[in-house]
Amino acid sequence: MRKQFIFSKISSILILITMMLSLAIISCDDDFRIIPEPQENQVINSIEPSFGDIGSTVTIIGVNFSPVPSNNRVSFNGIRASVSSATKTELIVTVPEGAITGPISVGKIIDVEGPVFSIVDAPQITEVSVIGAAVGETVIIRGENFGETISDNIVAFNGTVSEIVSISNNEIIVIVPEGATTGPLTVEVMGLIGMIEVFNIAPEIISFNPERGIANDEITILGTNFNTDPNINNVSFNGVLATVISATTTELIVSVPLDASTGKIAVEIENLLATSENDFITVPSIEAFTPEVGTPGIEVIISGANFSTTPEDNIVSFNGVSAVVTQSTATSITTSVPDGSETGLIMVEVNGQIAISTNDFIVDNSVVTIAIPINDINDDVEEAEDGRMLLDSGDLELGEFDTFSTPDVGLQKIGLRFNNIVIPMGVIIQEAKIVFVADQTEGANPTEMTIFGENIGNASPYTEDIGNLSARSLTTANSVWNIPEWVGTETPIADRTTVDISAIINEIITRGDWANGNSMNFIFQASGVSAGATENNVGREAETYDIDNPQEGAQLIITYMTN
Repeated sequence: MRKQFIFSKISSILILITMMLSLAIISCDDDFRIIPEPQENQVINSIEPSFGDIGSTVTIIGVNFSPVPSNNRVSFNGIRASVSSATKTELIVTVPEGAITGPISVGKIIDVEGPVFSIVDAPQITEVSVIGAAVGETVIIRGENFGETISDNIVAFNGTVSEIVSISNNEIIVIVPEGATTGPLTVEVMGLIGMIEVFNIAPEIISFNPERGIANDEITILGTNFNTDPNINNVSFNGVLATVISATTTELIVSVPLDASTGKIAVEIENLLATSENDFITVPSIEAFTPEVGTPGIEVIISGANFSTTPEDNIVSFNGVSAVVTQSTATSITTSVPDGSETGLIMVEVNGQIAISTNDFIVDNSVVTIAIPINDINDDVEEAEDGRMLLDSGDLELGEFDTFSTPDVGLQKIGLRFNNIVIPMGVIIQEAKIVFVADQTEGANPTEMTIFGENIGNASPYTEDIGNLSARSLTTANSVWNIPEWVGTETPIADRTTVDISAIINEIITRGDWANGNSMNFIFQASGVSAGATENNVGREAETYDIDNPQEGAQLIITYMTN
């Protein structure tokens, strides 16, 4: 009896020791701890939304969810879904591929079934009638899965809801709403959205400032639906393209183009056009004028911008005295100093807009311009390559191979003799040029003539002696004239006027045998690209003096300043 009691006591002690060792092992190493998670019943209270398309996001509200997303098993009618975030009361999940309408279930070991989630196809836009439109214009949207009635669909242009005109199973007709801007075009049905990423709304010009200006002025245009890339915004002033300096969706800063004229400002983006309600008024500007000093009657060329191309629409005055405009372009006016004018500013008025020069034009009586025309039929002559003299030619071939006679005249020298030239002693020659009258023949080929003077104080008349022109001594001074294109009898005076030959005249009038009333002879020789001409259509043709048409002869224009 005593032995049995001792054995039981020993057994109890061993069991106690074993339990204590087990507890020690557990306390020494957490990796061996096994703490089962209590199994609480999960409950789905609601889902939001209750319908959607594959890939849409659904929020599940309930209790006893795991805050670890991967510990929650969510299925849509048996198709496992991905849980993106989780709390004990809320799960955010994505409708999986292959899901069909049916209950949502959540579970750890045992699934708990919740409300039915309906798979509904989202609307899709497959085509629009235009890639862009203006506010108030009609747009036709074609696609799939649209709502059956107008009220079932919400159409928006970059968030601005539009009016729906009509709807069918695969077509919606809408009007671009006020306030619409470039951006996504969306169709929403039952909270599901179909879209195209960019629908262009036509730009709109609200205002511009300043409302008038000169070339190169910076103008700020305010509006809507501009492109942030300056190069995409095509801005024009009355049809003349301008440079866009900077751009935002509501503001463009542009530079007034040189040839701009008064008219509308237009902004074109992706073939969508906006036009200003008011005209931008271009103001003429004077950049320079030449010469800067002259006497009444001298020709003056005014350079600038925004002049009228119709001469009489440019009102020009020299210190208040009106001048006559003979030629004009958008950037140039040709006029002459009026009689009675005095030193002062030049003013140009175009359509009521006025430009005033920054510098005075100096009217100086000490500056004299004289014009000496050819006055004899034998004073504008040609010399053939073989030395023959042609004193009565009907025109002058400059840099042209003449085949009119037999044998060919060839590449000719031209002689012009001007008589009764009065230039007082000691004057300073400011400028000298010869002005031709072009005949009806056009010429655009490069043509170069070198101009010399006859190195003598009083040039003798031409004769028919062989080589009469070549035999004459030439001045050291010479001028190379690259002749611009001639367009027949309408050739501008500037294009048929030689380069400055004042150095040649200075050499002649400083000779000891020069006297007032003497004659000067000028000799033109083909040079450069014209030196080897072999064709009769590569140069220029000028008229010669005719007793019945004396105005067709060349003129020598000399401007000099007295002491």
